[in-house]
Amino acid sequence: MNRFFFRDLLEGNPQLLERMLAFNRTAKKDAALPAGGIWEAVRRQPDLMAALTARMPTAPAEGAYWSFTDESERLAFFPPEVLGRIGRIVSAAVYAEDIAHSLVKSDVMALRGFLGDDIYTYALTRGRYQVGSLRPTLAGAVPDGTLAERCTKLARQSLETVRAGWPEELQHRSERLFASVELPEATPLDDTLRQPLWYFMKKLILRELDQEWIRYFD
Repeated sequence: MNRFFFRDLLEGNPQLLERMLAFNRTAKKDAALPAGGIWEAVRRQPDLMAALTARMPTAPAEGAYWSFTDESERLAFFPPEVLGRIGRIVSAAVYAEDIAHSLVKSDVMALRGFLGDDIYTYALTRGRYQVGSLRPTLAGAVPDGTLAERCTKLARQSLETVRAGWPEELQHRSERLFASVELPEATPLDDTLRQPLWYFMKKLILRELDQEWIRYFD
């Protein structure tokens, strides 16, 4: 993050700027933006400072986090139900071929119950063509269990793998949010998968989520 970051957002992506400010907003009345570091450069631009202050009429939350230059960190802006949907879409795409060939009624019912009819249909149509060369690596990362169990585990692991690369302060701020996602707990995958997994996840976000959510990404 540099001194032009907030101005670029104000002029080019004000919705993202508003969401960043909302992420750090509290109910306190003593409005004040941080001091020190990058904020000293921001304070030397009166018009920018006025615009930011007008958008943040209360004091920042304790442990506020401002960077978000790494786009994956903007997952912290999503509500739990949307994060859960992202995880399900990822696992549906990864296991799409297996889902398409699953003929046992109990397995199909379990998959439909976990994914929902719309994501199940996505797996059979677009999903099986979107994962590309990452499929065998991600599918092989969860080798045990029924297909529904593997889908469920990978849905959580995909989210936790991306989050594991965030700065400690953002991991702390997002801990309650991720705990609220209705997916069973699971440990992150190997860190070498984090970046390719994020690129894949972002592609799915841009293609499969509503405009309300994709506006946070370039």
